[in-house]
Amino acid sequence: MMKCEDVRSFVDAWEEGRKTLGDPEEFRAHLDGCRECSRRFGALLPLMMREADLSGITAPPEGFAEDVMASIRSAGARKAPSIIFHPLLAAAAAAIFVVGLGLGVFFTKMDRENVTVRFVLSAPEASSVYLAGDFNSWNGERYQLKRAGSDGLWEIMVPLRKGKVYVYNFILDGTTWIADPQVPAKIDDGFGGSGSLLRL
Repeated sequence: MMKCEDVRSFVDAWEEGRKTLGDPEEFRAHLDGCRECSRRFGALLPLMMREADLSGITAPPEGFAEDVMASIRSAGARKAPSIIFHPLLAAAAAAIFVVGLGLGVFFTKMDRENVTVRFVLSAPEASSVYLAGDFNSWNGERYQLKRAGSDGLWEIMVPLRKGKVYVYNFILDGTTWIADPQVPAKIDDGFGGSGSLLRL
């Protein structure tokens, strides 16, 4: 059975992309029994479980690509194109869609250790928008978003280190803290609200 310090090591290893030091089911069981760890790390559980499920996907069988190409060639004579479905292709398409969509967070200019992230928020009524997160010690005045046109969109580009999980909020007009409405992954902030999760 995991202890609280084991949970912290488990999360650190997962955030850094290392092999985790335990079983995700043990992690889940600990969160079910520990209110403090559940509050701090509960929002990470679905991400970890999804990743564990995807890691079980195996390589396609030998000759798969040749079979696909033969099917495509034989479909050329037909009037309507056929759709080839394979669980591996479906999983790959889903993963590409999720990564590409970004849900309000778009990735640009990458290097080996860092990535520049574009944070975007639609807030036409706001007079100012700032970005605060664990990557800037929750400083509500350091990252100010700029208006991106006249349709109420605000944006900022922030360089962040790869292999980490970040928590952040937008601050509207210096007083209202909100999670990113475009990002479904949230974590309880301990103050009755939530922060958005971003894993790079």
